[in-house]
Amino acid sequence: MVESRPLGIKPEQYFSESWFSAEQSLLENTLWNFAGLVRDVAGDNDFLTVPIGSKSVILQNFKGEIRAFDNVCAHRFSRIRACERGNGLLRCPYHSWVYNSEGVPVSIPSNENAFGFDAVARAQHSLKRWRVEQCGELLFVCADHAARNLRSFLGDMFEELEALSNCLGNEMDVFSFEYEANWKICVENTLDEYHATFVHPTTFRPMLSGGFTYGYDRLLSKVEASVTDETQKSWGRLEKFFAARPLKTDTYFHYAVFPLTTLASTFGVNFSLQTFVPQSPRRTLFKTRLFLSKFEDGRLPPAGVVKALGQSAAEFNRTVFLEDKFICEQVQLGLQQNSGLTGALGHYEQRISHFHQALDRIHAGAWGARTSG
Repeated sequence: MVESRPLGIKPEQYFSESWFSAEQSLLENTLWNFAGLVRDVAGDNDFLTVPIGSKSVILQNFKGEIRAFDNVCAHRFSRIRACERGNGLLRCPYHSWVYNSEGVPVSIPSNENAFGFDAVARAQHSLKRWRVEQCGELLFVCADHAARNLRSFLGDMFEELEALSNCLGNEMDVFSFEYEANWKICVENTLDEYHATFVHPTTFRPMLSGGFTYGYDRLLSKVEASVTDETQKSWGRLEKFFAARPLKTDTYFHYAVFPLTTLASTFGVNFSLQTFVPQSPRRTLFKTRLFLSKFEDGRLPPAGVVKALGQSAAEFNRTVFLEDKFICEQVQLGLQQNSGLTGALGHYEQRISHFHQALDRIHAGAWGARTSG
């Protein structure tokens, strides 16, 4: 007999303002957080603005070196960047202070008459800097400069994520929407194989055959799922067009990078990268990007095949995520009227239990960016 586990998180932790505030502090001060892809800031002065906890963080390319800073001018505290992506000097729009790669204001209009800052004073008005490290194509930031490095933080799955991210080719689709649900509900849903055939009758139900293999390392988890014979047969007709892809697999797999990021693929042909952005105790912004695999010979399959695959994969993803949105919002409503139920986690929800354990360790200060084990 398979032993079930209790749910593990008290219902009020999904809608408590004070709990949400504490979690935001942990996200922005304790962890390495996924921020974007190297390609997002590939050129000189390319920038990317991302929310980390309650803060906004700028990643910017300075002649090939990517740096990250608080998105707050040191002069009068205006946001420096108002848009998500772009290109340009790190210049505040309010009084036109320009910052260099160290976050030091190197251009201050009328400095001699208005401030008289020398080099020391300029340095004292530097932007708060974040650490930036990468795992293949994946960029991560951390506010704690004493933290262990990203490789240590991600553990043994670092190499796997590095290899997967290096498979990402052309971007085929991108979209986002809001869940009226707590971020933990949204993440738990992505870790739940049990719901797949019930909530997703036209997508995952005919695709997955029910064989799941699980893996864990520190804060990360993964699952690999076998697909049905019919799905294999359908894919077989397309295999010849994608034979040069670097990752050849006949399964579906899904990686969860604690706390807010997932990376999934079917057959190693298309890759779906998701992030969750907590906005309030009852609201989460969901973002997803869909990529075609790179190809070892550098040549893409026929344009018509790529277009058809991209449309099919995008429709699949959008259907799945809208169904997930509905059910996550129903869970949020149910939790808010919960009257003492404890819930249960079965075998096909075991990654949720791992997620809860990671949350417990983070809240207890026993497994943050500084810890070694």
